[in-house]
Amino acid sequence: MSDLSELEGAVLGILWSDGPQTAYAIRTRFRKSPSSHFSGSAGAIYPLVERITKVGLVKAVATSRGKRSSTSYELTENGCMALQNWVVPVKDWMAAVEFDPIRTRVHFLGSLDSDQQDRFLHEAMTKLEAEVKATKKLVSELATSKDNWRTWGARGALAVLQARMEWVRAIIDSLATDGAGTS
Repeated sequence: MSDLSELEGAVLGILWSDGPQTAYAIRTRFRKSPSSHFSGSAGAIYPLVERITKVGLVKAVATSRGKRSSTSYELTENGCMALQNWVVPVKDWMAAVEFDPIRTRVHFLGSLDSDQQDRFLHEAMTKLEAEVKATKKLVSELATSKDNWRTWGARGALAVLQARMEWVRAIIDSLATDGAGTS
């Protein structure tokens, strides 16, 4: 596999950072992530793990707990090299503006009356505040771990969320003072 997808690279990264994992544990890690980019669905993770196993980036290891048996996956040497090649170099698209469904909808708030605009903006702010609170908790939990890179990643997510909140707050303040943006 020459060019890993973002999901493939992230799975290899999880196996590198957390050690051998079952496909279910990998799914759980994605589901608990503050990022909505990866769903962690069975339909995405299980075929991906099978695919990267077939090409030798990970190897399957049979494990058992009592009467239950399962398969854990661990990074191979080729998998570690593929992970490193995925991490660098930084490509142009990585620095681009990310998809933001709130920002996309703001472009079309003019199609709504002022009450609907206000409701949208305040609901967006409420949801962003909840995400900031949850992400601050995650940053705090990670800060006690020895994984500084995961902590920095969570801090990056927090910074993006706080910037989005500041931007929505600026729109709300603008509408409150001069009704700017309504049409």
